[in-house]
Amino acid sequence: TISNASAGLTCAEGGTVSVSGGSIADTAAGFVTLPKCTTAQIDRVQITQGRVGFYLLGGSPVVTNSTLTRVFDGFRVFHEAQPTIVGITVRTPRHAVIVHAASTDVLIRGLALPRGADRAALISDGADAPTHRWQGREYETGRVIVQEEKPRSLPNSG
Repeated sequence: TISNASAGLTCAEGGTVSVSGGSIADTAAGFVTLPKCTTAQIDRVQITQGRVGFYLLGGSPVVTNSTLTRVFDGFRVFHEAQPTIVGITVRTPRHAVIVHAASTDVLIRGLALPRGADRAALISDGADAPTHRWQGREYETGRVIVQEEKPRSLPNSG
């Protein structure tokens, strides 16, 4: 458990992070991946009451089976980051599930939102800004694509 930190955990250039289970609360950013982060695997993590759940500036982080509760921005995906995001549950979102300023499309497989949540209001995909500038370089903005997980078929018992 990590709480009351600027960033719960940061993967820097050449770094490797692997987290399975646990919680992060009351942080400015739960997880941060910087450019050239070698490996970041985050599974079954709960992030509660934070500004940003996942602040992904680079690398190819894999985020699976995680829950965001009362987090202002669930994900911020920037520049060269190419995340794999599977099985995310969002409870009591403050603002957005995804804030996206990435150069490629971001696919989310399996997104559970609170009952009655308007998906369109919860996902910002950069459509209003087809490009953005950072450190003197211009990047095209990709899209957020939400793909529902198909229910698994139960074996025929008859």
